[in-house]
Amino acid sequence: MFEKYRRKRSRYISMLKILAGVSILIWGVRHFFYLPGLTSSDVDQTNTSASVLYPTLVSPNHHHPSYQPQKQQQQQQKAAPPALNKPIAAQDRAKGVIVILARNSNLHGVRASLRQFEARINHRFHYPYVFLNEEPFTDEFKHYVNLLVSSPTQFGLIPTDEMHPAAEWMRNGTQTSSPAKWWGYPEHIDQERAKASREAMAGLENAPPYAGQ
Repeated sequence: MFEKYRRKRSRYISMLKILAGVSILIWGVRHFFYLPGLTSSDVDQTNTSASVLYPTLVSPNHHHPSYQPQKQQQQQQKAAPPALNKPIAAQDRAKGVIVILARNSNLHGVRASLRQFEARINHRFHYPYVFLNEEPFTDEFKHYVNLLVSSPTQFGLIPTDEMHPAAEWMRNGTQTSSPAKWWGYPEHIDQERAKASREAMAGLENAPPYAGQ
């Protein structure tokens, strides 16, 4: 009987040693790898400690976002930059209009430019458009332009043979006006020399836009 009592006592001592070892292990983990907001009840849950401690054991300074203190989360939200795409009120918008000089043959390029301009800027401001041409705009041009813009459009005509007064300043500071064309070249431009210059620019390795035209 004494032998039976001794074996039972040995089993109890072994169980106490195991429980003591587990308690020391949990205490060490909580003090050396601290997790904010983790309670003892969370540690006692099955498999919870293993899944929660994994990122912490990899890096002691790395914490899951859900365990960050509430005050720290509020500070991060306050430090966030303001939204850049918030709508602009009509009374806060500067006065302006978008003027585009184009021909009917430029429809493809105009549509590409309008897509970019509307997507990046004008979808917030809704500035109106004014299109000017040396000949009447076609219905096709007007149709596809109106499909892309978010504001009113107007189409104007400036004839090539119409002369308009242009302001000039004299050396003595007085202002005069002389007739000038809105389209084409001024009368004093050498057309042959201008053509040669355009062709030379078009032949460059990094030719500027519209070179040769």
